Amino acid sequence: MKNVFKFIALSALLMSFALFAGSVFAQTSTTGSIEGTVTDQAGASVPGISVRVTSPNLISAQTATTDQSGRYRILNLPPGKYAITVEADKGFAKFERSDVEVNLSRSTSVEVQLQPAGASASVTITDTAGAAVDVSGTTTGSNVSSDQFSNFPTQRTVQGLYTIAPTVTRSGLRDATGRDRDPSVAGASGPENNYILDGVNTTDPAFGGSGANLPFEFVQEVEIKTGAYGPEYGKSTGGIFNVITKSGGNEFHGDVYGYGTTKGLVRGVKNFPFTGSAFNGFSEVDVGGDIGGPIIKDKLWFFGAFNPQKRKNYYLTQTFHVPASNDVTIPFYAGKVTWALSPRHTFTASTFGDFTKIDGFLAVAALNNVNGFGDDITAFEGRQETGGHNYVFRMNSTFTNTFIAEISGGLHFQRANIIPRAIDKPLVLDNFAVLKNNAVLTPVSTGVNFGGGTGFLDFVDGRGGSLQRNFSRGPGFGLFTNQDRNRYEFNAHMQNIIGGSHTVKWGFEFNRNQYDINTLSSGPAVTYGFTPGAVNADGTPLRNTNGNSNATDGSRITNNWLVCTVVTNQITCPTAAGVARAQALPGATPARSPRRGSVPRSRCATAPRAP
Repeated sequence: MKNVFKFIALSALLMSFALFAGSVFAQTSTTGSIEGTVTDQAGASVPGISVRVTSPNLISAQTATTDQSGRYRILNLPPGKYAITVEADKGFAKFERSDVEVNLSRSTSVEVQLQPAGASASVTITDTAGAAVDVSGTTTGSNVSSDQFSNFPTQRTVQGLYTIAPTVTRSGLRDATGRDRDPSVAGASGPENNYILDGVNTTDPAFGGSGANLPFEFVQEVEIKTGAYGPEYGKSTGGIFNVITKSGGNEFHGDVYGYGTTKGLVRGVKNFPFTGSAFNGFSEVDVGGDIGGPIIKDKLWFFGAFNPQKRKNYYLTQTFHVPASNDVTIPFYAGKVTWALSPRHTFTASTFGDFTKIDGFLAVAALNNVNGFGDDITAFEGRQETGGHNYVFRMNSTFTNTFIAEISGGLHFQRANIIPRAIDKPLVLDNFAVLKNNAVLTPVSTGVNFGGGTGFLDFVDGRGGSLQRNFSRGPGFGLFTNQDRNRYEFNAHMQNIIGGSHTVKWGFEFNRNQYDINTLSSGPAVTYGFTPGAVNADGTPLRNTNGNSNATDGSRITNNWLVCTVVTNQITCPTAAGVARAQALPGATPARSPRRGSVPRSRCATAPRAP
């Protein structure tokens, strides 16, 4: 079965207008900006002054000249810490300010007050207060830089950072390793969020939620938008999670790191759920390294990272508490090239991947068979493959100090495959089972052929036991799947600043989501012959729509047991058909009709068995 979804979004001159007393919001999803006013010691504006900004994350230094009101504005700046310099000019001393923080999609306001040249040779200020409050927008949320989240006691992927922002809480969803994923924003469900990595959409094309994940060491900054975000984002009724990966620099830099957790450091299970398996600890090895630097200084940078993670999860199955486990491997990787075509135009190409494989007990995100309640653990084992790879191409251009553009394209390739251990065995499932002395009772074959469409009857004498649901017999798995969830996109986002206090955002987007799914059942192929003259249950003729035989690619068997109660020596069944079947059992003494209001002291179950 194949499903393809295609979405195309076009917009022009409709994004948003904003009016502010002394600032405008002119940033993109991958950059921020610095703006402010240059004044003298008396507070009078100083026009015609050149302001220069530099940063280890900025491949080409950027400059702006103050206008008649002394205002300056420097746009399209990648996130990081910046130094602002005003050289000695027009009778003023040199001004320097360092550690000015620029965040994704935000404007940092820096006011510059110049001193007379005779008062001092230069004025140097070190900013230690962090990013200033952005007064140019109304978006709520938080920005977290690598300097901050590297010290947070949380799981070491970007998914662990999302709940830092107010109104963002755990949704209960978990990734392949068992960690939290896809949080809830202001009460919305996890799949309602929009996920952006390096400027392109990485949301799961099939069901929503995050379609990609990254470890800490690959990430420069995470932005979390929880409300009042602009229409250029959209595609969300929850939050916006915007992530930018690291770049190279004019100096070589790198890291080698390793983390580990043993099962003895993890608390064992204390309380068992009523249904489903119980998580019982894990062990983990997490090692990797990254390196970045110049290919050509001030012109061409590179960054590369590799972080293989291996984790073993332990479980106890439902009811019987049999130990089970799975092995999770994730070879995270990332790479980026940054090319300054000119001081005003920067081209970036990046790739990142999170190919994930879970081998063993499929307790997380499997289609079915996740509780372990059966007589063969193989029925719950297999290999699950998720994650994928992404390619991003982006041009950030500052045509003038009042006109910027971000042109980007992205390829998102994601898989969601489940391959069972016993692919040749059918799933055999009892809708009801009787548990007695910590064992499921074996059905008794009577040899009685009830006839019609019922066939042979089996029964279980469940007196003294407890009734359970969905017991798996044998190694058969059931439904398994191979899925490709891909997206192709192209975006052009432009911004114009008009009159110094108004911003017009415009552009267009093209997105093509493709979802290919092939779902089959384990077990051998079964051919059902066509009987001429056969009729359906309602008496209509049975048609041979597929010729004289119908063949399946697999098979699943469900034993639908009828549950009856026993009071003294009488069997009470809920339907007249059940009474008739119970009467056919050897030695049975069923009641003539369903008893109402009686309290059963024990139970039995009957089911038809195919001849």
